[in-house]
Amino acid sequence: MKYFFFITLLIIGNTLFAQSPLNHPKSIFQDSTGRIFMHESLPAYFFISTNPDGKDAMQMQSESEPEHANPMYFDGHGKHYFRHSDNIEHVDIKFEIYADGKAPVSKASLSEVAGYTKGDDQYFGQKVEVSLAATDEMSGLEGIYISVDGGTFTRYSQPVTMDKERAYQVKYYAVDQVGNVEEVKDLSFSLDQSAPTTSYKVEGDLYNNIVSQRTKIALTSTDNLSGVKTTTWHLDDNPARAYTGPISLAGVAQGKHTLRFSSTDQVGNSENEKVYDFFLDNTAPIVTEDVIGDRYEVNGKEYASGRTKVRLSAIDNKAGIDAIFYSVNDGEFQPYTESFYVPDLKGPVSIKAYAVDRVNNSNRRANQGRNLRLTYIDLSGPKLAHKIEGPSFQKRDTTFVSTASKVQLKGSDAESGLAEIRYAVNNNSPEAFEGPFTFEAEGSYNVRYEGFDHVNNRNVDSLYVKVDNTGPVTFTRFSVSPIGTKTWKSNQVNVYTNYVVLFLSATDELVGYEKMYYKINGGTEKLYGSPISDFEGGVDYTIDIRAVDKLGNESRSAVTFSTVD
Repeated sequence: MKYFFFITLLIIGNTLFAQSPLNHPKSIFQDSTGRIFMHESLPAYFFISTNPDGKDAMQMQSESEPEHANPMYFDGHGKHYFRHSDNIEHVDIKFEIYADGKAPVSKASLSEVAGYTKGDDQYFGQKVEVSLAATDEMSGLEGIYISVDGGTFTRYSQPVTMDKERAYQVKYYAVDQVGNVEEVKDLSFSLDQSAPTTSYKVEGDLYNNIVSQRTKIALTSTDNLSGVKTTTWHLDDNPARAYTGPISLAGVAQGKHTLRFSSTDQVGNSENEKVYDFFLDNTAPIVTEDVIGDRYEVNGKEYASGRTKVRLSAIDNKAGIDAIFYSVNDGEFQPYTESFYVPDLKGPVSIKAYAVDRVNNSNRRANQGRNLRLTYIDLSGPKLAHKIEGPSFQKRDTTFVSTASKVQLKGSDAESGLAEIRYAVNNNSPEAFEGPFTFEAEGSYNVRYEGFDHVNNRNVDSLYVKVDNTGPVTFTRFSVSPIGTKTWKSNQVNVYTNYVVLFLSATDELVGYEKMYYKINGGTEKLYGSPISDFEGGVDYTIDIRAVDKLGNESRSAVTFSTVD
């Protein structure tokens, strides 16, 4: 009698925390052909049954090796057999069992787009499709799992498209039918869809986009992702060239020019061409000299007038004049700022000059010059001053005087000498100054005076004067109210208690109050410094007050009153 043996493998799986975020239990799997695969690390139990459905299955025991059975472990990855030798049919019956201990192998591929690798970083300029595939040598592939930018792993089903400019991180792994999990793989790259930015900087001579042949133009390109691959430039209609360093303008013709430039990054993003228009000025300025003035002889010495100056000027074709330099009798060149003269030199005077424009073009090597035959040059007018004789007070730019004050004008000239001083008051016609003068009435006066030397050099000064003949205004105030009135010397006067205190004050509209004096009932005059007190009761008082301003103008007043105990 033949028996039908039903053999069942019971697998007890343990949870394994692999390097992937998801849990894939180890398991047993039977494919469509009936082959049985199990994870090589799982324990195996053998059962036998006489029914195809295994309802009466009994666990098999090993009498010879009980310690190695129930459970039994396979001794490694590969194909294993459960064998029975049938001596009746004279055949060996083998039951194959596949112990699978190897994880699938996955790989990622990118769509065919141009890329660039910089160190460990990879860049692409177009959208990228990431495709995943995997193979397994035994139980077969259960699935591929993918995570994008740290997201949750999900089962991969179709290529993933990346089309935004940023960095991407793709992680993936594969799992076979019995729970072998591949180590997580990592794919990182960035999409770069922005063109570089290029700027220029003019080095050397520059003024309002005017340059010289000594000027250089430096280009600087930046790209935030893949980096700059090339920067090109071309001047006017010349062919484009790769930028390798500052662009020299040596040898470029004078006139208008246009520099065009742009950059391309490592993944093909190209910048729109930029333009810098400039004018190249290669012409030096031209210097001219003028000598202006007259002469005067005194005491056997010849003087040139203050108007006899050396005046330098220059013209330039484009950039304009930056500075003029001159040299006297082959001395050191110095900057020219205004018309000048040469003191303490006799005989011929040699003036050499050159100019520099705003982009440093110069004619210094061909110094222009001319000889001037001047003995002594007097360029400055007389020194002027004024003096107030008599009362005066200065307040900011105003001089306060009285009608008794005299204005004295003075002048001196160390070279050709003082010839004349003229003055005018309040825009009246100028007149020659012959001696000190005064002002007849109070008011404001603007005195403008000018001095001339013997070669007609002139200086001007002015004096603003206010005439004040009025003394201060005085005020009196008692510390208490009167307790009554009485008639004294035909006048009605107030009566106060003898402890009354008298306060004096004064104001002056123009120069200000200086000091004040008082005397009591015709007594000795005293300088007022504090309130007046200690009056006797039953006395009639007359207080005489004299106030003086800062010009000495006086005002007088008096106050009368009586006291009682």
